[in-house]
Amino acid sequence: MDTGSLGTLDEPELIALIVALSAQNAALAARVAALEAKLNITPKTPDNSSLPPSTGQKANRPETAKTSRKGRPGVSCNLEPNPDHVREVYAKIFRKVTNGFRSDWGAEVYADICSIVATGRLSGRTALAAITEALAAGALAVA
Repeated sequence: MDTGSLGTLDEPELIALIVALSAQNAALAARVAALEAKLNITPKTPDNSSLPPSTGQKANRPETAKTSRKGRPGVSCNLEPNPDHVREVYAKIFRKVTNGFRSDWGAEVYADICSIVATGRLSGRTALAAITEALAAGALAVA
């Protein structure tokens, strides 16, 4: 109802409407109270529900709050205050992209050894025999 239609009602009709709305309000308040009482039931545990045992609390251990996982010390995901400054994190990302090599010569030596081993396998030699032969021939520079 809007205020215009309420203005057309006389006093007994308004009183009857107020009584009806009051009764409806009381019924709704009782329903809310019943639902709130229903919410206060004991929480579900593995003993009284179908929850898996891993979600329950052990009887001999006090309940502890889960701690948030912290990263490794020294590694930060915060934004750099000076965006022109290259952080150490970029070097770690670069190592992941370059298959873990920290230097170009390390990657080159690894590529040479892989090439020697693959060539040795094609000729029927073991990896150790192919590397030993390459070192004896001077194909790899030993630092």
